[in-house]
Amino acid sequence: MGKNINNYVKLKEMKKIIFTLVIFLVALFQFAPIARAATDTIALSTAVQTSLALSLSSNVYAFGNLIAGTPLMGSAGIDIDVTTNASNGYTLGISDGVAGTDSALLHTDGVTRIADASALIAAPALWVSGTTKGMGVTVYAADTSKEGKWGTGATYDSADNKYAGVPTGATTIHTSAAYKTGADTTSISFIVDVPADQKAGTYSGNETITATAVLL
Repeated sequence: MGKNINNYVKLKEMKKIIFTLVIFLVALFQFAPIARAATDTIALSTAVQTSLALSLSSNVYAFGNLIAGTPLMGSAGIDIDVTTNASNGYTLGISDGVAGTDSALLHTDGVTRIADASALIAAPALWVSGTTKGMGVTVYAADTSKEGKWGTGATYDSADNKYAGVPTGATTIHTSAAYKTGADTTSISFIVDVPADQKAGTYSGNETITATAVLL
C-alpha cells in the first residue's frame, strides 16, 4: 500500500514538472523577439561604349608575273571581317596614300609606278581585257547588301565584277547599315594590267583598309 502511494506521488510530481516545462516553453516562444524586415531598391546604370575591330583573311596579295595586255587577279580575294556594336553599322573605306592617278605599286627604282584604273569608286566599270589598264579594286561579296555598282560577280575573278582605281584618301567602298552581332564580312579583290611600255621590274605597295563605326 505504501509503495503505491509513493508511486502515485512520484507520478504526480513528474506530471507537475512536465506541465511546468510546457508552460515555460510556451512562454519562451511567446515572448521571443520577432524578426523585422525592410526593403529598398538600388538603381543601376551604365553606358556601353562603341567598339570596332577589323581583321583581314590575308595581309598579302600577290599578282604573280604580269605580261602586258594580260590582266592578273591574283589567286584569291581578301575577306574583311568587321565586328562592331554600333547601332547604325559601319562603313568600309580604302586608300593608297598616293597622290594623282598613280597606284600603290611602285617600281624598285623608287620612281616608276603602275597607274590606277581610270574608273572612280563612285562609278566602277567592267574590266575590258587588253584595253583597260592600271590597277583596280572591286567588292565582289558582302554579308550585308553589296552595292550594285560593283557588278553582279560573286567570286574574286568573275568577269562580271566592276573595278575602280584606289584613291589617295580613305573613300567608302561599302556601307553595312544597322546593328548586328558577330563578324560582318566583305570580300574584295584587285586586278592589274599595264601598257606595253611599262618599265619591267618588281613593283610593290600597300593599300589601307579603314572601317568606321556609324554613330549617327
